Amino acid sequence: MELVYGELLANAAMHTPGSAVVTLEERDGQAILTFEGPGEPFSLNGAGRPDVYAEGGRGFWMISQVATSTTLERVGDRNRISVTIPLR
Repeated sequence: MELVYGELLANAAMHTPGSAVVTLEERDGQAILTFEGPGEPFSLNGAGRPDVYAEGGRGFWMISQVATSTTLERVGDRNRISVTIPLR
């Protein structure tokens, strides 16, 4: 859970112009962590195995290794990413 939170927080700090809203909820034994903030649309292009020699691009891949689902949606001029993680 700390890895996912840290990666999403770092990405929000680097790429979100303004503030982001972070929510955490528990549902059916899983944590759902959501970050929402303004910014340019983006894709989850880092979900594939990253280049080991690249300077960045590992965050979404690492998240995909521990999350049961990751969704990205555009809400007006905001991006919303939600990650579901088992609590066991």
